[in-house]
Amino acid sequence: AAASAQQKFDKEVADINRAVDKAVSDKNYQRLPESVRSDVEASAADLAANKTQENLDTLKSYNALPETKDSLISIVSALKSDNVYVAAQISCCMDELLGSRSENFCLKNQYGNNYYDENGYWLDPYNTVVRNYAAQLVQELWDMGFDEVVLNNVMHPVAEAIENEDGTKTETVLYTREMSTVPTPLGAVSGFAVNVAEQLEDREDGKRVSIYINSPTALVHADQANGQDTELFFKLYDRVYYSTDKYAYTFNVQDIEPLCTVGSIKNRFVPVVINYLPDNTSWILVDQE
Repeated sequence: AAASAQQKFDKEVADINRAVDKAVSDKNYQRLPESVRSDVEASAADLAANKTQENLDTLKSYNALPETKDSLISIVSALKSDNVYVAAQISCCMDELLGSRSENFCLKNQYGNNYYDENGYWLDPYNTVVRNYAAQLVQELWDMGFDEVVLNNVMHPVAEAIENEDGTKTETVLYTREMSTVPTPLGAVSGFAVNVAEQLEDREDGKRVSIYINSPTALVHADQANGQDTELFFKLYDRVYYSTDKYAYTFNVQDIEPLCTVGSIKNRFVPVVINYLPDNTSWILVDQE
């Protein structure tokens, strides 16, 4: 039994090493931030030097390896062969994996550490690499066959500055780059949204890129706290998604409709609802007992 377990482990090590060798020459792998690629390659070196289960599990945790992608392509292809419209959702400014493994892309707290709250690690919407990475992920998912990619968590953490005894304030959210103007949540998120949309303008007909709003305030006007501006999002993206319920849905439509100045609100607003089918052209039904 021990010999069999060792053989299985050795096969896993060989398989993951082959996956890494294949990954490093893959164009989508090369689009990953340099720090992530360095971590993958360092983990592979650790495994080569010390073949432990811990090192193997660390390397397997990276989803950039080709087997994951190949499996997903097969699933998408099967769904589309049955005429199923296929959409993907990505988290843009909250990323537990990247945030825990790099200090280059996260917002910082007042102590200079990666910003973390009950939601996880927060990436800096002002950071150029973070913006480029989101756009590259969208393009990769389109290339894999997805019809639509929805950007989620395009927002800023809500955090209050600390009031000091002398009357001054200490900011609790700091950024990865120096700016000539005062940074704000609205400036950070709006800049991210504009930049990513511009990178994705030249795309294949029929491909959509949409965006979530995560704040009830943003249904009515720009949310200065989390930075989301729904009127701007409608101008930049194909559709706007929002999690709601059957009791609030009608009021949500009334609130958000004035912000949709192009097209029909029923075509461009996508409610995400539990156990309820709204009178919209599109919706996401969460079937829950």
